[in-house]
Amino acid sequence: AVVPDYSGFYNISDLSGKIAKFYGRKDNPLNVTVKKATVKADRLAAGKQSVKVLRIKKAKGPVTVSVVRKGTSAGIYKKVSVNKKGVITLKKGIYKKNNYKIVILVEAAGEDAYVSAKVTKTVKLKIK
Repeated sequence: AVVPDYSGFYNISDLSGKIAKFYGRKDNPLNVTVKKATVKADRLAAGKQSVKVLRIKKAKGPVTVSVVRKGTSAGIYKKVSVNKKGVITLKKGIYKKNNYKIVILVEAAGEDAYVSAKVTKTVKLKIK
């Protein structure tokens, strides 16, 4: 009997990256730019306020955007949300007049020809 030679095969754990390269999947061209945001504290005391801070371009596949709760300004994370278009919404409340840093994670799931990608960006938010 002839025994087949499996020396060219890989472990299951190594397969994900190798299969993507074999089938010609490209890197996701996800491009995220950030701009500074300024919000007035007296307006936040009256009601919620939204500011567009992210510009997401060339993403292949569905995009998810989330706030990463780490770093400085940890107290403000309870009052901040972000949608998939890159708009930060601050809840109504009393805020300290200060500069804050909010870390945001943008993920593009990829498609048949593109692998998934993740980008972490820091948004500078000034409440005056």
